[in-house]
Amino acid sequence: MATAATCLWTLAVLRTYVGITSGSDLTQDANLEFIANGVTDLIEKMHGRPYVTRAITEVRSGDGRKWLFVDKRPMTVLSTLTIKRAPSDTTPESITISTGTETDLKRGGIRLIDSVFTKGFGNVTIGYSAGVGAQGAATLPQDVYQAGLDLVKAIYDEKVTGVQAASSVSVGSATFLIKPEYPKHVKDMLASRCPVDVL
Repeated sequence: MATAATCLWTLAVLRTYVGITSGSDLTQDANLEFIANGVTDLIEKMHGRPYVTRAITEVRSGDGRKWLFVDKRPMTVLSTLTIKRAPSDTTPESITISTGTETDLKRGGIRLIDSVFTKGFGNVTIGYSAGVGAQGAATLPQDVYQAGLDLVKAIYDEKVTGVQAASSVSVGSATFLIKPEYPKHVKDMLASRCPVDVL
């Protein structure tokens, strides 16, 4: 078993971090993978960017301008670009990346050198890769990597034990359980918006 290729952490790292060493605990791999994949997805959606580099195919609508910006950035490589110049076209025009475009990888910008992105609905198809590094790589933002790992462990511990970490407060004869919030570094990471410009 393994985590998704886009997950921030390998299964080996996750096992070690939550304290799985051997034996029957390995049956918890499915839970661990599900939680880690979900936490990675949550982080990327909240930050509006991929961290683990992956290939993406994006269909966009041309607007008659020379520049077009992809949704996921930073872009690491632009691999393919086609434009359907007219609704009646059966075969879109394939743009030669090396001579027909300029790219701003950090901002995810593509500039056509000798033409424009013809106006149309869903007439531009872009193949590219985006992200910061491979799964578990040192190039991943360490604050995001560590805080996400702590969140995975907190959710995993809660699921496996069936017990939520809590403190209690007694008022008269009544006792109330208070579930603590996640640590500050986890909350800060989830709340942050990581602008591409700072990378």
